[in-house]
Amino acid sequence: MFYRLKQVDFDGGIVFFEPVEVAYNSSEIITRYYQEKEFIYIDVSVSDKMFEVALIDMMGEIKIRKTATGDFIRINTTALASGLYVLHI
Repeated sequence: MFYRLKQVDFDGGIVFFEPVEVAYNSSEIITRYYQEKEFIYIDVSVSDKMFEVALIDMMGEIKIRKTATGDFIRINTTALASGLYVLHI
């Protein structure tokens, strides 16, 4: 998996940075995204029994933060505005 940063300056200038490889063990983190009626859910399952999940908007503000004490968490994103978000596990 690769990560590439796009920076948009206040003056409208855009800079793309070189892709960086992100290493993780895909067997440790499982995510599913799906819609159920008017709700959009993100399911996260990890091998650890306690973990934290945060949804962060493009301004860097944490919109949702949850701590799971099991191996599964469901996040209801209905209250979020349309846009791009980063899922931090």
